[in-house]
Amino acid sequence: MTKSILTKKILYWYDNNKRSLPWRKELSQVKREYYTLVSEFMLQQTQVATVIPYFNNFIKDIPDIKSLSKIKEHKLLKYWEGLGYYSRVKNLKKTAQILEKNFNRRLPNTIDELKLLPGIGDYTSNAIMAIAFNKPSLGQGAGRGSGSGMCTFIVMNISSSVCSRSWFFLALIREGLGSGMCTFNNLSRSRCYPTRSPTSILWLPLKLTSLSGS
Repeated sequence: MTKSILTKKILYWYDNNKRSLPWRKELSQVKREYYTLVSEFMLQQTQVATVIPYFNNFIKDIPDIKSLSKIKEHKLLKYWEGLGYYSRVKNLKKTAQILEKNFNRRLPNTIDELKLLPGIGDYTSNAIMAIAFNKPSLGQGAGRGSGSGMCTFIVMNISSSVCSRSWFFLALIREGLGSGMCTFNNLSRSRCYPTRSPTSILWLPLKLTSLSGS
């Protein structure tokens, strides 16, 4: 099977298995940056299903960087009540205030600048680069529990075009691995294809029958 055919199968799998998430809507670039920022802070140590209603309620009343930077902390904490890890939302507001003051209410588009913002480390900065800016800067911590060899495996064995679409690569990891679809404890061989990278055993969410060409 050629790389181009396998790439098409991966894209087909994603199109037919991706979850409908409120921060994945067709958005203006400004809104994409803001939605990505809020969702990534919420998704730190919290499952997607839990985050969705909180995210919807949050952006309904706090729709942009300006409103987030100015909201009183006691009111802001109400929107986070139940999510826990309240340092996240405090850092989110601090980040919004910095963006309001120094970045014209926009996210910086480099890893180094993003990591200077409160609450943004390796994983979150890489996620923002991929989702908000579609920049292939996925490095350390590219996928929770995914192993660092995933993109290397895809480039070498499938097609570099997948990894050039950074938002897609991150979503692929989250849909197959991050969502619990393909895990070591709950593995469905009809949906997950086992392969070995130089650094870890990974499970690509592809039907084995598709890979065999049948």
